[in-house]
Amino acid sequence: KLSLSGAGYIKINGIPVTASFLKTIAPLIINIHGQHDNQALLEPDNHYLYIDRLAQNEAELNAYRNCFKEFNAIRSALKEREIDEDEKLRKIDLLKYQIKELKDADLSEGEIDELKAKLSVAKNVDKRIKDLNSVLSYLRDNGDSVGATTLVKNAVHSISLIADDGLNGEYEKMLDAVNNLEISAHAIEGRIEELSSEEYDIDKIQERLSLLKSLSLKYGKDEAAMLLFLANAEKELDGILFNDEEIERLENQLILAKEALIASADKLSKTRKKAALSFEKDVKEVLCRLNMPRACLSVEHNTGRYTRNGCDEIQFLF
Repeated sequence: KLSLSGAGYIKINGIPVTASFLKTIAPLIINIHGQHDNQALLEPDNHYLYIDRLAQNEAELNAYRNCFKEFNAIRSALKEREIDEDEKLRKIDLLKYQIKELKDADLSEGEIDELKAKLSVAKNVDKRIKDLNSVLSYLRDNGDSVGATTLVKNAVHSISLIADDGLNGEYEKMLDAVNNLEISAHAIEGRIEELSSEEYDIDKIQERLSLLKSLSLKYGKDEAAMLLFLANAEKELDGILFNDEEIERLENQLILAKEALIASADKLSKTRKKAALSFEKDVKEVLCRLNMPRACLSVEHNTGRYTRNGCDEIQFLF
């Protein structure tokens, strides 16, 4: 009891108790309801949930949802491939142009860096060839003088004529020197020939770099990115060219997936119908015990569109 003065007391079966004790046992004897605690029952979209709990049909529901997911995946894939004929021809022309342009370029990874290095050499190639020829002139004979290689050869020949065992080691060293000079002279001649070739033609190098830069603006920042673009373009073109075959394959898959979906939905519906009949009977018995023998609750069950939760439209009618 509560009084206006603020004082009050609590008794259970005539025995005074504390507020904390009352709080402990209150949930066991009093069930408090709010004015909106039954609103969920007024939402038909939620009614199937109660039936499913009674049906204990988790296995059937999960099997149906797997079929539903598979059906939608195939349908989406099919829709992506159903492009109109004009769009298809336009896409084919574009892909063929891109593929030809990249293939004609004959790309290789690292070429841009290699060309930049060659360009740096090519800008001074005339001076470099002149300097190398100057070095070669010291090694090879020319009209004005005898080269170092010939001089050392003459020295080797002369020392070979001297019968002095103490100079055998020097003979071998001088002979190695001749061989090394020949090797160096040959390498220098090869480098001069290489620098004189078209490989170090400034105009050709710059033309090639310009082409690769132009392609990189369209297809990727470097050779690797452009080659990846090429691979993807070829794959996409193959997909379009064989699109009709793929559409036919997906259409056949969709038919099978739809049949599986319908069969799975039918199994799920049967579990719900069975649970609904039992539910109606049990509620009827409870209503009779509540002295409402003429009251009736029925579960309306219709077939609607296929959703993630099945094709059943379930509603409680009282």
